[in-house]
Amino acid sequence: MARRASKRAPEQAKGPAQPRKAARDRARLLDFFLQHPDEVLGNEALRGVLGDVRTDSWTRRLRELREPRYGGYTVQSHLDRDDLRPGQYVFPSQPRRVPVRGVRISARVRGEVLYRDAQTCQACGLARGQTYPDGRRVTLHVAHNVADSHGGRPDVDNCFTLCARCNQAESNIGPDRPILSKAMEQVRRLPNHEKREILAFLKSVLER
Repeated sequence: MARRASKRAPEQAKGPAQPRKAARDRARLLDFFLQHPDEVLGNEALRGVLGDVRTDSWTRRLRELREPRYGGYTVQSHLDRDDLRPGQYVFPSQPRRVPVRGVRISARVRGEVLYRDAQTCQACGLARGQTYPDGRRVTLHVAHNVADSHGGRPDVDNCFTLCARCNQAESNIGPDRPILSKAMEQVRRLPNHEKREILAFLKSVLER
């Protein structure tokens, strides 16, 4: 009696393959940036560096290059330069850096920090859902006060809220972070019409 041919399970991709490819793509993108410092680079040019079918791969690698664990490079976009349009980037002249292993901020810590900071950037004071003067919508990030590369922990006490523009500009408000006692002391001295503006702002943030 003829034996039935056994079906072989499709070979699964080896685990390290994808991380290795991501590392190669980051290196290629970084080399391209280092060869074109201070130039305005568009989406098409950056996408062509990797030549990947997935058009979102280069944007992921770009975001990673900004992280301390991959070098913490400054890559400017339309969020922090008014002369750039969406889809344009500038890599300011900077040396190649040694990546620093960091610890990610957990979802729980992000939620607690955003709640504590009333969904408001602690550098410029804009809140989620508001707009910048140029009309772009505010988005919020959670950042370290003391960077993880300098020993800062990814906990609530060492994290605070920044909008995308302030975060990408590497703003660090350090000891100038607002505290309740100081804020209340200043608010009490304001004229009533300015207190009403603050009240309206708080309602817009807290009653969503």
